[in-house]
Amino acid sequence: EKGIQYLKFPPVLMLHLKRFEYDVEKGTMKKVIDEHQFYEEINLGQFTAKDGKPPSMKEDNEGLEGASPDDIWVLHSVLVHCGGTNGGHYYAFVRPGDAKNWLKFDDDKVSKASSHQATVENFGGKNKDKFWLTVHTIPCAYMLVYVQKSQWDKLVYPFQDKDVPQELVEACEREVREQERVKKEKQEEYLYYCFRVATDQTFRQYDNKQLHNDLLDFDLVEDTFKFRKHDTWGNLKKTLHEKFGIHPDRQRLWKWSRRNNKTYRPDTPIILKKSQNDATPLKDVLQHISLMYQGPDKIDIFIETACPRVPDTVPFEFPLLTDEHIFLLFKLYDPKSAKLSYMGHSTARLSSKPTILLPFLNSLINRQTDLPLFMFEEVRANMIERLDMNRSLKELELQHGDIIVYQLPVNDGHNYQFPFAPDIFKYLEKRVIVKFAPKDKPNDVACTVELMRDHDFNTVCTELYETLKKLPDPPLQHPVTHLRLLGSHSKQAYPSNVKNLKDMLTVPGAGSLSDTLLFEELPIPLLEYESKKHLTVVLFNAKVQEVETHKLLLEKTALIKDAIKELKSKIEQTGEIQLLDINAHEIRRVFKPTDPISSISGQSTLRAEAVEPLPADAGPNPVAVQVVHFDSKATGVVSQCHGNPFFFSVSEADTVKSTKDRIRTKLDMRKTEEFKLFVFFGTHQHHLSDDEARILTVIKGLEEKYSSTTAWKLAMDHRDTKRRTEKAANAIVIYN
Repeated sequence: EKGIQYLKFPPVLMLHLKRFEYDVEKGTMKKVIDEHQFYEEINLGQFTAKDGKPPSMKEDNEGLEGASPDDIWVLHSVLVHCGGTNGGHYYAFVRPGDAKNWLKFDDDKVSKASSHQATVENFGGKNKDKFWLTVHTIPCAYMLVYVQKSQWDKLVYPFQDKDVPQELVEACEREVREQERVKKEKQEEYLYYCFRVATDQTFRQYDNKQLHNDLLDFDLVEDTFKFRKHDTWGNLKKTLHEKFGIHPDRQRLWKWSRRNNKTYRPDTPIILKKSQNDATPLKDVLQHISLMYQGPDKIDIFIETACPRVPDTVPFEFPLLTDEHIFLLFKLYDPKSAKLSYMGHSTARLSSKPTILLPFLNSLINRQTDLPLFMFEEVRANMIERLDMNRSLKELELQHGDIIVYQLPVNDGHNYQFPFAPDIFKYLEKRVIVKFAPKDKPNDVACTVELMRDHDFNTVCTELYETLKKLPDPPLQHPVTHLRLLGSHSKQAYPSNVKNLKDMLTVPGAGSLSDTLLFEELPIPLLEYESKKHLTVVLFNAKVQEVETHKLLLEKTALIKDAIKELKSKIEQTGEIQLLDINAHEIRRVFKPTDPISSISGQSTLRAEAVEPLPADAGPNPVAVQVVHFDSKATGVVSQCHGNPFFFSVSEADTVKSTKDRIRTKLDMRKTEEFKLFVFFGTHQHHLSDDEARILTVIKGLEEKYSSTTAWKLAMDHRDTKRRTEKAANAIVIYN
């Protein structure tokens, strides 16, 4: 008898259990969850040939008693997979040096395990005691490692502390300390307040990009302080004094709040009650302050500074802040430089008019105090309203934390790009910095351009073109009219009549805005390119194999013969060519040379092939018939096709067998590739067996039977190899 005899096994034996296999019926990989029992000790001596005698091959792991330690292998570790073919989780059970206990290694967790957990629970198969487990949650042993019993003490010696490298010990100790610190911090988090602090100086460091929307982004604030809730109010103000140099007596703290219009402003003063003083715990001072927008223990505060020019040695007391007062912040807009600057803050009576602020605001810019100013309220970034100087602050509905933008009056003779504050806010709100990359190198940004969201297509192209021209090696060969823009996510080309830049940057299905566009140069102007009919033509050879793809640009009034002529100029072919419309793997139409290309829907993909003359051995009265492919086993529907259809001639002399042989020759199929031949009459189909006589005679009889007036076609029933390849590519492949 033929077979394999093992002379010996290695001291460390790794067994790979085949848990994944290809499903021929479905054309995909599948996981095998069948039960496979394995043992903690196995006698491999029964599988080895000794003294020229064949192995005994005892069943069910018999013969452990009395067996030599050289013949016994002990289970050392079990690798387990839990999941399916497209994903899952791996973990392992390992027996340490003492060969008694098991350890489970699951990611970064190591825990003790029983022998039953390491072996029996990983046999696989459906367990009636654990009926809730599904196919994808059944743990299955994937690999087994056995160690020869006589070599165990040599190969798996007891683990000792000295075996661990010192640098690994130190790294683990650092990791443990960090974990303990984070854990302790988490546990004690409720004992602390975390303050993020902004001052006048914080605002002054920002430019237009930050100042056009509120005052700052608190995520950029680096000044963060942590205080225990039992720390005192005086200790907080003392710490702020040490950090910012603002005397405690000159500090008034304001909590930031998120408003309904999505702005973020310092509009809640933190003021001590009459019964409170610097020794009052923070939790008592803050108990009446709402912290719902920042988290229960996170507080963003602004330090209002009083009289910064007066020395700290001079006694000072903040003016009382009553219900009749309002706290305002101020920005200055300079039309000449188109720049916003933070200027400071102040309080005013609600009953007063905006003119009460003129002396203070003029003094900030070293200007005569009684001169007029333009004032606007920054309601939000896209809503800047002019203040009516004849109405009171209360009538203007101003409140704590509101921002007043002011500027010098603008004379008609000045030609500023943005003469008034609302203009610069509108510009900054619509401004966007766009990255541009070549279509063929989408990850290589060529340049960045500052644009407006409402810019039209031509403006975007012009700005891009001018920026590209300034590069050391500009990637341009044609005028700006040849530029075409594409989305960075969809690679979809935008038409020249696209509404605006915002529409081009909008990510389809997400609604968010991208910051990148792609560009390419066309050989002809974009408007001319868009005025033409675009055809994609795939050239096939006589064996119905795809050869190459060509893009054709034709006048919309052109005919099919013009498309064929253009194609021939690209492929240098002189023979007759025909164009076919392929849809759902069937030939739907053969175009006549005089058909207009406007009859082709959308940007269809056409097939081009040489018109083949009838072969010399075609037989009497040949007819051309369409042949399609289908896979009845994979789809369950015989009318669902795959592959590339083709025309084939059948004569009155052809039998079913001879027709199949000729088809096999035409398609250059291997002899081992089998297929069945069917004939389709609309929704009716009939299997043509090899023992049937003349194929046309059989079909004529079927036409009468089905009373069919539609054209019939032949169909090859065989496996869809392309579908199988695509599905198999998604499977997990593990190399040992």
